[in-house]
Amino acid sequence: MKSKKGESLSMNTIVIAAIALTVLIVMIIIFTGKTKDFVIGTKSCEAKKGSCTPLLDCKNSDGIIHRNTNCKDNNAEELESTNDNFQVCCVDIM
Repeated sequence: MKSKKGESLSMNTIVIAAIALTVLIVMIIIFTGKTKDFVIGTKSCEAKKGSCTPLLDCKNSDGIIHRNTNCKDNNAEELESTNDNFQVCCVDIM
């Protein structure tokens, strides 16, 4: 009978090589500055399945408001603005 030690050694080598390759790719992405593109993409209102709409329209449609997106004026601290044209990222519940 053949020993399985030789098979497990090669399987361990493959797993370690795959992990090392994944770490290398992540390090390359971090050091080349591509993370900025990723962060910008995740902050877009469209990525959150929403649309930039006036605050009053979003409240009237019972939508969910996402803060810190690319909608104009959405980064303001006070969402209860008296300006009806205050733009927020609104996601419909339905």
